[in-house]
Amino acid sequence: MFRYCKIIVASALAAVGISMPAACSKGNNAGEDEDKLTVAVSIPPLASVVEEIAGDKADVVTIAKADVNPETFELTVAVHKSLADADMFLMLNVFPFEQSLSANLKNVRVADASVGVERLYGTHSHHHHDDDGDEYCEGHKHENPSAADPHVWTSVKNMRLIAAAVAKELSVADTVNAPLYQQRFHELDARLDSLDAALARQLDAGNHKSFIIWHPSLAYFAHDYGLDQIAIGAENKEMSVKQMRDRIAQARRAGSNLFLLQSNFDNSQTANVLAELNVDTLTINLLTPDWERQLSILTDAISR
Repeated sequence: MFRYCKIIVASALAAVGISMPAACSKGNNAGEDEDKLTVAVSIPPLASVVEEIAGDKADVVTIAKADVNPETFELTVAVHKSLADADMFLMLNVFPFEQSLSANLKNVRVADASVGVERLYGTHSHHHHDDDGDEYCEGHKHENPSAADPHVWTSVKNMRLIAAAVAKELSVADTVNAPLYQQRFHELDARLDSLDAALARQLDAGNHKSFIIWHPSLAYFAHDYGLDQIAIGAENKEMSVKQMRDRIAQARRAGSNLFLLQSNFDNSQTANVLAELNVDTLTINLLTPDWERQLSILTDAISR
């Protein structure tokens, strides 16, 4: 139940002389702990948006932490318990664990914060051509070739749409503070608009238009700024000598000078590739709450 519903119920009961138990009310004074919304979110970048818009009006519970792979993250009993008192669950509707939670949560409002985000397809698999022109693909163990790329939050443009959806959901859940949520959203939106423009200028002026990455996590970022993401990893599999050779040749043809390593993925197989390529490396984590800073660091590295 959301706060505005509880206030209505409490008022109706008071009219007939019945008091409402304290445990059933979040209170009426802004700033009290019991007055806060409890908002569960799927990943840290989404949590950062909720926290910026809600401020001290909400407690945020993040399901998948920054040190995991959200595509293979598995739910536990502890996760389900952490949602027992949640008012809502905000998700991006891109990961299996999100869909599992949304199908099983009871008495918790579930909302898709990625409404309006245009999905990219065909970017989240590893398609390559060998020297004879034959195509082969190395994909995820749960990957569907027709499935959308899940990394929607790596686009600043997408995050502006996500922020708008978050502000709307918070305003519905807490009508008393809706004007505050809308004000904070507009402030965040203006900052993200400026960030998007700054990244575009920097990348447009740079000499490099491609980057190498093991796991194809930056398709939305690349799409926004006209970059080429070269994903060379064979997920969960050892590469053959021929596959390794073909991937290295592809990276060389593109003239890429940067290899991105991701701290929440296994990078053990990258050593052989790096030994063959004279490129810089950068370790990033796209799942942290400071996703804006990560994209700025990435932009600096690409545009050198």
